[in-house]
Amino acid sequence: SSSVVRSSSRRNCRLMLQLDELEGAYRGKSAVLICGGPSTPSDLRRTPWFESALWSVNIHGILMPDISFIYYYDRHVGTVPEIRNHPARRVSHQKDELLEGDVFAGICPDFGFSGAHSVWIAAYMGFSPVFLAGADCYGDYETDYWHQYPGGKEERMRHAKNDHADHWIPIAEAVKDKAEIVCFSDPLKEIFK
Repeated sequence: SSSVVRSSSRRNCRLMLQLDELEGAYRGKSAVLICGGPSTPSDLRRTPWFESALWSVNIHGILMPDISFIYYYDRHVGTVPEIRNHPARRVSHQKDELLEGDVFAGICPDFGFSGAHSVWIAAYMGFSPVFLAGADCYGDYETDYWHQYPGGKEERMRHAKNDHADHWIPIAEAVKDKAEIVCFSDPLKEIFK
């Protein structure tokens, strides 16, 4: 019985893609990364979403039609049935949760949060420009996420807008020669200029 499990694991690893296999594979194509911020709907209207590869950052974009990729870093996100059963290609550092055709992102530097990882991965895969929809740094809104009802702010998200924006500086430096990053949040526009 244990030999069947090991054999099955090896087979799944062979069928899973490694991120380095996709370096530059999408050159000439744009990507829209759908983050969770309240500005997501208005930001999406400012992108060429209909002709771009759509990425769900964590669970935030899976409500949208035609999602091509779902990126998640945290282990608990990959076990959410809506992500586990979604037809999009999953990209993650959580190798044990990925399925056939998904992408193991182990070579991506650790920037500390999923939005930054997804920017680096999209740029590495050759996407440019990369549009960040809903990356509004958890500012002064009634909600933390675009898919929340008003009044649904989480205590852990009540930090200063610029404190969160500063976390994007290392990723901006890492992709500056790889892709054009288009942001709609004023603090991020400054960081990615």
